[in-house]
Amino acid sequence: MKESFCMPLFIEAKITIAVNSLFG
Repeated sequence: MKESFCMPLFIEAKITIAVNSLFG
């Protein structure tokens, strides 16, 4: 249950980092 809550946040963080590296 903890993993199912943590994974979306982890994926969103990875996407945010990718977007920042592209547009930063």
